[in-house]
Parts: sequence; structure tokens; C-alpha cells
Amino acid sequence: MNKFDIFNHVAISAGAGSGKTYTLSRRYINILVGFNLFYEGESSRPMLEALSPARPNEIVTITYTEAGALEMKSRIFSLIQNTLRYIEGKLDLKHDDYDSIHKALNPLDQPWIEHVQSMLEHSLRYLSSATISTIHSYCLDLIEQFGDYLKLDSKPQIIGDDEKILAYTDAYRAVLSDEPEIIKEINQTISLYKLSQIAQKYSFNAQFREAFNNYALLCDDKEFSLREIWMASHLSTYREHFEKGFSALGALATQDPSKSDYCDAILANAKTLLQGHGEWFEYPGQFRKNKNIEEDTFESVKGLRDALKELKWTMIDPDAERYYVSTLKYVHALFVKVYERFRLALREKGYTDFETILEQANMLLEKDIALSTRYFMVDEFQDTNSYQWGIVTKAAAKNNANIFIVGDEKQSIFAFQGADVSVFAKASRSIGIEKPLSMEVNRRSDRSIIDLVNDVFAPAMAKKESIALEPINCIGEFRADDCIALFNTYTAQPRIFNDFEARYEPLLTPDTKGEGTIAILATPVDHTIAECEDECNESLQELRHIASFIHEVTQGKHPQYSDVAQAYSEGKKAIAVLFDSRKHMLPLKQCLLELGLRAKVSDSGNFFETKEVNDIFIVLKLLSIMDNLDWENLRGKEKYVISGALRSNILRCSADEIEYCLRVKRLPEILFRWKALSFYTPLHKLVQNIVEERALLHLYRHIDGYEQRAANIEQLIDMAHEYSTRMGSNLKGFSDELEAFIHNENVIEEEAFVIEEGVGSIEIVTMHGSKGLEWPMVIIGAMNRSFLGMSKQETLVYDRFENKELIGFKIGEYEPLVYKFIKERINQKHLAERKRLFYVAMTRPEHHLVLSTAINNYEKGPRLCYNCGSNNYFTLVNNVLGIDYEELYERHIDQIKNISIYYPGEWSGNDATNAEIEVIPPKIVEPQQFSRFSFICPSGTVNPLSFLEEREFDAGTAGSVVHKILENHWHELENDNIYERYFNEYNVPEEFKNNIIRMSKVFMKSRHFTKLKNGAEAYFEHDFVMHQDGNQIRGSIDLFYYDDEANGWVIVDFKTTALNEKSPEDVIIENGYDKQLEFYGTYLESVIGDEIIISKEICWLS
Repeated sequence: MNKFDIFNHVAISAGAGSGKTYTLSRRYINILVGFNLFYEGESSRPMLEALSPARPNEIVTITYTEAGALEMKSRIFSLIQNTLRYIEGKLDLKHDDYDSIHKALNPLDQPWIEHVQSMLEHSLRYLSSATISTIHSYCLDLIEQFGDYLKLDSKPQIIGDDEKILAYTDAYRAVLSDEPEIIKEINQTISLYKLSQIAQKYSFNAQFREAFNNYALLCDDKEFSLREIWMASHLSTYREHFEKGFSALGALATQDPSKSDYCDAILANAKTLLQGHGEWFEYPGQFRKNKNIEEDTFESVKGLRDALKELKWTMIDPDAERYYVSTLKYVHALFVKVYERFRLALREKGYTDFETILEQANMLLEKDIALSTRYFMVDEFQDTNSYQWGIVTKAAAKNNANIFIVGDEKQSIFAFQGADVSVFAKASRSIGIEKPLSMEVNRRSDRSIIDLVNDVFAPAMAKKESIALEPINCIGEFRADDCIALFNTYTAQPRIFNDFEARYEPLLTPDTKGEGTIAILATPVDHTIAECEDECNESLQELRHIASFIHEVTQGKHPQYSDVAQAYSEGKKAIAVLFDSRKHMLPLKQCLLELGLRAKVSDSGNFFETKEVNDIFIVLKLLSIMDNLDWENLRGKEKYVISGALRSNILRCSADEIEYCLRVKRLPEILFRWKALSFYTPLHKLVQNIVEERALLHLYRHIDGYEQRAANIEQLIDMAHEYSTRMGSNLKGFSDELEAFIHNENVIEEEAFVIEEGVGSIEIVTMHGSKGLEWPMVIIGAMNRSFLGMSKQETLVYDRFENKELIGFKIGEYEPLVYKFIKERINQKHLAERKRLFYVAMTRPEHHLVLSTAINNYEKGPRLCYNCGSNNYFTLVNNVLGIDYEELYERHIDQIKNISIYYPGEWSGNDATNAEIEVIPPKIVEPQQFSRFSFICPSGTVNPLSFLEEREFDAGTAGSVVHKILENHWHELENDNIYERYFNEYNVPEEFKNNIIRMSKVFMKSRHFTKLKNGAEAYFEHDFVMHQDGNQIRGSIDLFYYDDEANGWVIVDFKTTALNEKSPEDVIIENGYDKQLEFYGTYLESVIGDEIIISKEICWLS
């Protein structure tokens, strides 16, 4: 199979650093020219006249995120341009694309080259029509084209999250009122609060809804016996215990007749267990070995007894199980009614949501619609789920389209967003590929790093084959015939195959790669010291060790890391510290600051400045002070806290409601309930209750950055749990600590635990956030942390097993069989995903990998952590290295298998609040080839009370609307329908509407519009931050694009300012627009490298 081949379906398993995007972009070019221009191995071309090149609008490329879609389009755009430059003899020999383009074009004669040039020039003009998008955007396009088939609005209006929650709440309450009998049946076992959360998930999540519907039918399937299948898998582990134990019972009764009653109890419990239900008997007396009992007999009976004890949890209560199924039927009936009422409300208001778009697109594809798509390519396929893949295959079947999928099972780390690692293998088989093509050459990391990666993950990811349960044959059994027969009935059950483990194929390294280095930072922590504080804080001690090590590296104290020190001194990307949890990130930044080092916390935004974290904080703050409020003499800060909490996305009060609360001096009743809850509920449970009760996660589900917001909320809950463990459930103390993080007054604003643009030499990143990135040195911290503490258990769980959907939830305190089964599988999946997450982390470094762990000493001796066993990252590595933890704790090992081991010295950090501390600043970040995503951050400073301000619609607001229209619809300004959407969204007064349309269409008369229509690479509304003379300056460029004819960038600033009979030149000088353009030019020059800016212009729209 040729990975660039366009004439056959292709599935590629692309290992870390193997060039996945490189491959996809070149295959895209092959499709545009109609033959395998780029190839590997032997190349065979059809006749020139037989070629069938595809137009951009006949190619669909699905990516995981909108950012990924834009990046992919940019890579394809650049490759087309560079290929044309090569043909024109203008491509620099040192360009990264030169060798691959030369290899592709050099063998071709002139007619073929002319064909390539013609096709690519044509494609360049129409590349804006290509579908390179997320699956949701693609489905929205389908509805816009074919919505009439289902009588759908071809321009569906996406409902806002607040309105969606309100619509659902109204529907739920209406059904509760209309269905008292159903509610009576359900409310005996499930609280209405919990029920609301599950019903909301049913209404909002198409995949979950389908699973629930299917399981409601499966409950009536008498052929499906989950317990027998599940029990057989457990019995295979204990088979030897049962066989030897049953055989030994007769010997025990003979050797010591006084144990006959004990043997009877064991047999009775064995029968109860194998039946799955019944009475469990207490064992009479103690079972101790005596002189009459032989050693083998004693151990065999003891092994059987212990096996029964360990399997007791698998038993069920038949009455409770029947009641569970009955309750589930009532629940399902209720959910269907709520969902139908919710959908009706949306239809009546003319709204839809993203999940419905997927469903509607799926239904459309079952109709007889004609698609012109000839090629489907799906990037990051490991992050796809079966529902999305079903949409792709249905769409591809419409025109017998060619399918290309590329991903890496080993990097499937987003299960919490719905990704399913098993889909990759199933999808490959469904397009006739039993084993995907492997791209195993890692071009990122040095040899020693890849060798260790292979050594760790080849055994760690080895798929464990399910063991078939064999019958037991017992000799000399003690009345065990019934039990033996029951045991052997399970041997007829099929084996359970785990499809959630990735297939590991060893990575290779090119001969040109260096050796690289690996090191371990071992931090011994003694917990046996009486009344110790910092000395026993393993997290603090390890973070100080990491910070000290980084300080030594940047100061050049380790010659083997001289390249890292050099990169740091030049302000280049040098070191990344990765954690699997955000809770260590800001404390590490603080430790670095105490050593004079500045670091950038790079995890899709600053945790403590995010809206969701601030909302939770300000509600907790209000809860902590509400008992002491003096309503007659409220201070300014107290008014701010009250207003902020009421206006938050948690309480969602309007301005009138806030004013009412302040006037009547009374807070909403829900706050008093939460306050009472805080007295007897752990902090993390309190936060979790607030989040769930107010449906905060669902509020953010379909807006940009949902997954990060969800992770932020989870991290805050983890912080609350960690604080409770350390300080007790002290609500005021926790809110004060959060306030200190958010409003650190002891350092300058930009230094207070925030992202510092331009300080990118040292970055602190989550493992999830590191995916797709690389650094010269990577330090992986907190490697002794237990996996098991990271698994979140939900009230309701669901999973797919044997092509069947399973749903489980608790009935009071009773855990039904299906709930236990799914919960066990979820734990197994969680452990498998943690291994994949660690794989992602270990494949990020280019030259130096550093593994950091605490070694804790307890009364029973040194170990990684108190009760984590082998479920942690460092154990995965140590399975290969074989380090003795006691020797490591005692600092007796300096090196193992060419891996250096470093221990902490005395901490030399200063108090970060000390004004005399000397901060070691990295140099300015070097210029680099422009990429839209390199330097984006929100522009402007947010006023925390801005939401209380009333704003009138004026000429300035009208100008902002024009900017948004040009950014999103510059290519379809003649379509009058686009303006209505913005008029509604911004509540545009009637007197402004015609002027907004006129100003937008003025852009069509400019030469800039012509350049964009001809395919110029362009970027609208680019926010940026630049450091100048020690100050941080923020700005936003309206438009800049690359002019191919002039070979340079053009900066355009839109102005809707009226000239009022003045010359444009006078208005520019009066308003300082010339200086503004110069500032934009200074910024852009810092990121475009050797390319030039040929023009900086005002585009007058007034």
C-alpha cells in the first residue's frame, strides 16, 4: 500500500513524529492533479489523457478541531504555492518542501509538468471552496444544501447555550407536571435532581440517546445474558483455585473431621456465587492450619475461600435487578417525552443545536441525495467515534468516494470528549484493510529516547488475550458435584475481547538522529518525621527539585544540556514540563519565579482567568462571606462579589434581578441551601454539586473550547479535594486561596500566575495539551501519582459491548449488574488511556527526556506512593529499569542503563514577593515563518464589571458589526441573507441596517477583495500581544494577506469613520492611524521571518 495513493482506500497508523500532516497534504495535491505525483516505492502513472483530476469542491477533509482545519488548509495552500514556485524556478533549495517536490517533479517531462502547473493554478483560485472542516461544520453544509429533503431550514439558527438550558428546563418541568404516575414510580429510587441531569444528557447527546434507546430494547432480549458472559471472564482467573479447592475439601474433611461444617459453608457459598444470588453463610470459627491438615490441603481450601470472597461483589439481587429494569423502562419513557417536548420548543423558536445537526445530517444521508464528493480524508482518526464514522461512510457511499483515514491509536487520549479508540481498527476493516499501513519512523526524538519508549510501551500496550474458561475436573471432591457442574456451565460462554487497547508497533529512528539523553529526578520525601510541614509535602519538594534542575540547566551547569541553555539564552523554545493534572502547574511556576525564572503556563489559556473558574470562585466567595454581610453598610468589594456571583453563569441573574436583590437585601434561596451544604459536605463535593445542579458543563458544551472548560472545572474540583485533604473543609480558607491565585497583589499583574506571551523558553503544559508539540527538553513530573485517583465515576454510565449498548445507574445504594460491569470496563479503559497519554508525553522531546518522581518513605519503607501499587507512570518505566526503591530513596544510585539520576540539593529559592529578586529574562522570541496560531491570544483588557454596563448601539458598534461580517462572509457579501443574522444577534436598530450593508459591500470594490477572490492567503481579525519597551501591548489586525504578484504581505485596516469632507490623509494623521499601521507592521515583521511587508493601507468603508 502506497500512503500517497489516490486510487485505493488507504488507512495509516501514523506513529508519533512520523509526518502525518506531511502525508495528508501531499496526497491532497495528488488528488488535485489526478495521479500519484508524490509517491513512495515504484511509481506508475496512467496515460496523461486518462487522468481525472478532482476539483477542490470534490474533496472533503475532516479534522478534529476548527484550528486543525485552518492549519491543514494553510499547509495545503503553502504546498501548492511551493510546488508552483519550484516549477517557476523560484523555490529556495533550502526550503523544507524542496526535496519532496523535486523528487516528485524531476522525473516528469514537460507535458506532465504543464498539466501539474495548470491544475494547481486552477485549484489555488478555488481552494476557498474546499471542505476542510470539523464533522459538525461538514454536516451543517449538508443541511444547507439538502435540508429541503427533510423540510429543514437550510440556514439553521444555532441556539445559544443559555436559551438551550432554559428550553430544556421548561420541557422537563412540563413533563413532570403532565406525568405524575411515571414520576411516582421513578422517584422512589432516583432523585429528581439526578434524573434531570440524565434526562438532559439524553436530550442533548445523540450518541447517548441512541445507546439508551437500544438498551431499553435489549432489556427484553432473553437471549442476552450479561452475567454469564461477565462471570466466565472472572472465573477464568480463579479456575485453578476452584479446581484445587473442590478437590481438597474431601481431604480436609478426612484429615480434620471438625472442619466438615467449614467445608459445608464453603460449598454453600460457592453454589450461591455460581448461581449469582442466594444466601451467603458465615464461616464457623477460624480456619488455621494444624498438625492434622496437610500444607497443600490447607492452601488449596484457603485459596478457594479467598477466591469466593474476592468474587462476592459480582452477586446480584434478582428482585432488585427486575426492579431496575422496570425503573429503566419508566425512565426511558420519561426521557422520550422530555426530548420530544424539548425538540418541539426548539422547532417553534426556529432553533437547532450541534447534536441535532449530526442527527439530521445522518437522516439526510439515508435519503436519495446526490453528492459530488470523490475523496474523503479524515485526520486525527483516533479521536473519532462510531457515530461520526457512520456519517462519513454514508456520505462516501453516495458517489463511491475514495476514503483515506490517518491517525494513531496510541495517541487516542480524548475519551472524555467521546473519542473511541476501537473505531480505528473497525473502520480500517470496513474499507477492506485488515492492517493499516504503518508510519513508524519518528523524525522528532533522538535514538535513546525512542529506544526507551519502545522498551516501555511494547509490554505495557501488549494486548492481553482473553483466556477461554476450561472445565474443571476434580478428584476426591467433597459433595461438590453441583458446584462443579455449575462452574462448567460457564465454559460455554464467549470470551470477552477488550477493544479499547491500542496496538503497539515499535518506532524507528533515522540514521541521522543523535543519541540524546535521559535522566531521572528522584525526590526522596520522609513521612516518618514527626510534625513536619514542607519537608513532608512531596508535591512541593518535587516541584522545587524540578525548578532547581531547570535553573542549573539554564545557567549552563550541565554540559550535556548546553544546547538547551543556548536555546534559552536566545529566547527560543527550550524546556517543557508536562503534568497529567493542572494542579501542579501554577505551583511550579511559583517555584521557578522564586529562582528568578519566568515560565509560560501553556494549556489553552490561563486557568485562573477563565470564565468558568472565576464564576465558581466568586460564588464560593459569596458563600464564605454571606453570613457576615452588613446590608446597611455594604463595602464596594462585597457589592462586587454579590453582583459577580449573581451575574455568573452559575446563578445567571439579569441586571434587574441583581438590582432587586441589592434593594431588598436578600440573596436567592439556593445560596442558603449551598451554604448549609458546606457545613457537612467536603469542599470538592460542594463544588461538584454546584456545577451539576446548575448544569454548568452543559452550558458550555457547544461553544468554543468546551473540552478545555470541562477540564478546568474538573481541575478546580481536584484542587478543592486536595485542599480538603490538606486543610479540611474550610470554605473561607479555600476561597481565600483561590483569590490569592486570581488576584496576586505581591507581583505585577502579568506575573501573577498568567500566560506571559513571549516567555516561551520554559513552558508548563498538561500532557493533553502537549499533543502535536515538541521541545528540545521535556520533563515529565509527578510520575508517582496513582492512575486510580484520576478515574471519575458518574451516576449513570454507558458503554458498547458485543455490538450492544449498555446503560447502568444505581438504584438507591444498590449497584445493578450492568452498572458494575460497565464501571469495571470504564476503569480498564481509563488505565489503558493513561498509558496512551504517557506515550504522548514521552514522544514530545527532541533531544532530552527527564523523568521526575517523588520517592516516599513510610513506616513500612520507601515506595512511590502510599497506596497506588503499580498503577502509575514511573512503574511503567521501572518495569524496564528495575530500580530498587530503597536504594533510590537512600541516594545510592547515580546511574542506571546510561540514565543519569539527580537528587535535590538544598532549596535556594527566595520568596517570590521579594522586590529585590533578580529575574532572569529570556531574550525576545526569534522571528519565525508565520502561522495563524503561533501568536494568538485574546485582545484587550477585560473589565470584571463590564457585564453591569449598559451599552447603546452607536456608529462604533455598527463598525464592529461590519468587521464581523467581513471576517466571516467576505466571499458572499452579495447574499442579503447573511446580514439578517447579525442584525438579530446584535439587536441592530433599523436606522443602522442599510448603512451596515452598504459599508460591507464597499469592500467588494477594493483591490484587496480581488486579491482574496483570486486565492490569496489571508487572515482576518488577528489578535496579538507584543512586548515593547518593557510594556505588553495588545492589538488586532483587521486583515493581512500575501500578494503573490508583489511577493509580500499587505496589511489592511478597515475604517468606517466618516471623512466629513476632509481628505483621507488628514483623517489618518488626526486619528493616529498611520502610527497604528506602523505598529501592526512592527508586529508582523517579528513573525514572518524573511518575508517582507510591501504595503500598509487603510480601506475606507464609509
